[in-house]
Amino acid sequence: MLHGDKDWLKVAKKAVRHKQAGTLVAILDTYESQLENDQQIQKVEDVKKYLINHWNRLFDWRDKDKQAPKIAGKLGAMESNQRHLTFRMKKRGMH
Repeated sequence: MLHGDKDWLKVAKKAVRHKQAGTLVAILDTYESQLENDQQIQKVEDVKKYLINHWNRLFDWRDKDKQAPKIAGKLGAMESNQRHLTFRMKKRGMH
């Protein structure tokens, strides 16, 4: 949706992070008003609708989990170790 427009994306992420729904809608409306392609306009409308409909579930899980360790990072630990795991199992008949 905002691919290639890093300034717009940064401002939109900040609005989501600070739970400012009105600001996010204003940002997306302003961005949409500058578009000329109907397909891109529809994508922005779809994303805006999705974000507003799921607003209550947009949060950082580390803020909600009081027992999360201080070093808790992003999700996807298994995906980042994929290469290491596949090399260990190659040519050993494992899958």
